[in-house]
Amino acid sequence: MPIGVYPRPQRYCTVAGCKRIHRGLGLCDAHYQQQKRGAALSEPAKRNVPLAERFWAKVDKSGNCWTWTAFKNPKGYGLMGHVQADGNQMAHRVSWVMANGEIPAGMLVLHRCDNPSCVRPDHLFLGTAQDNADDMMRKGRGYFPGPLYRKIYFDDPHPFPGGRD
Repeated sequence: MPIGVYPRPQRYCTVAGCKRIHRGLGLCDAHYQQQKRGAALSEPAKRNVPLAERFWAKVDKSGNCWTWTAFKNPKGYGLMGHVQADGNQMAHRVSWVMANGEIPAGMLVLHRCDNPSCVRPDHLFLGTAQDNADDMMRKGRGYFPGPLYRKIYFDDPHPFPGGRD
């Protein structure tokens, strides 16, 4: 260390009960961000809260569907952060895993209720990508290009003269 240069003493957050290292204005990063947003300074967020506790705190069970109330993607599917090493996980998949165990490779978690923000385990079922497409078409949520397609998909297995193979 050069002559006349001394290490600065470690400073800690000035909020009562917080033991985090000082960032600026006498506050740790969490409290600094709270103050910046204009929120009342409180205890920093708990760490290592069990997954089930974090998950169910973000669910509204008041209706038939149990609705995810936290962040949703543009299609309405709930997302939960820090579930696995690679980041966010869809909320309905987390619900399935907590209720039924791991999702087999190649399988999707589908909704019986067609509510993308629903996380109620008995409204969910496993299926393949083809099962998902079939379910979508059966429920009339897909793109139907014309009457011939509807006839092929729903009515006659061989709508063309002489059948199709």
